[in-house]
Amino acid sequence: MRRADRLFQIVQLIRGRRLTTAQWLAQRLEVSERTVWPLDSFFWGAVWTLVAWCEKRQAFRSFRLDRIQSMTGLTETFKLSDGQRLMDYLRQQGVDPQALAEGR
Repeated sequence: MRRADRLFQIVQLIRGRRLTTAQWLAQRLEVSERTVWPLDSFFWGAVWTLVAWCEKRQAFRSFRLDRIQSMTGLTETFKLSDGQRLMDYLRQQGVDPQALAEGR
């Protein structure tokens, strides 16, 4: 799938708060599959990543878009709790969400 198409798919899944099954090529070049809650996507200068809450690990995970083999939005939606929101991920990464929103 083209990168633009994958980004469009991710935006739709984020907006719909849909549980998503993702298959991707892990670092060891093995295909892995997880059910995730897509939160947002970020461009890090060289690669796009999907930030998601991983049901298996019960933690945030980042997935490189160029390694995602397939994504399927499920009919079930998710509801975020404290510790699972994008702002929680940003804080965990040392980013002040308020400063980011204000462009600082």
